[in-house]
Order: sequence, then C-alpha cells, then structure tokens
Amino acid sequence: MAIDVAVEADMEAGAPVIVSEMARLLGYRLVRDDGADSTGGGLDIADIGAFQDAFHALSQSMIQAVADGKVDPREAAEILEKYANFMRVAHAVESKAHGCEWEG
Repeated sequence: MAIDVAVEADMEAGAPVIVSEMARLLGYRLVRDDGADSTGGGLDIADIGAFQDAFHALSQSMIQAVADGKVDPREAAEILEKYANFMRVAHAVESKAHGCEWEG
C-alpha cells in the first residue's frame, strides 16, 4: 500500500490506525506530536463509557454477523466500520493515558 493511501485512509478513519500498526510492526509506538489532546485533560468517566460503547457496538456487529455461520460483504463492511470507530476511541484513551501524571 502506498504511504499516501495509508495516510488518507487514516485521516478518513479519524485516527492513525494503519500508520500505528506499521510503526508497531517496526518496533515503534506512535505518539501525538503536539502533545495536546483535543479533549484536554486526562482520563475520565466519559472515556470509560465511550470505550465500552464502541467495544459493545463492535462485538455486537461481529456476533450478529457470525450468527448464521457466514459473514457476507455487508456484514464485513459493518464490522470494519465499527472496528475503525473502536480504534479511534481506543487511540483517544491511549493518548489521554499517556498524558496522565504517574506517581511512583
């Protein structure tokens, strides 16, 4: 996949899903360059709710898709859409967690 295609796909997804995975495969971790989180602050209760909602939507679409023993293209597209949303939310949680001040 060409770099510009991967970057465009990540921009459309709203999170660096592909680029992060490429970095991970090379032994790196992607971190926001500006150090600022768009929502500001550290983790809070709303992040937990958003994470749970996104995971629940993804898992429900997967369960429904495999219920009849096969996943058709429409179901696969829905799973990928829910997965992209989950990854956006997970990335936001990860970014916030990296911004927390740790004691110890």
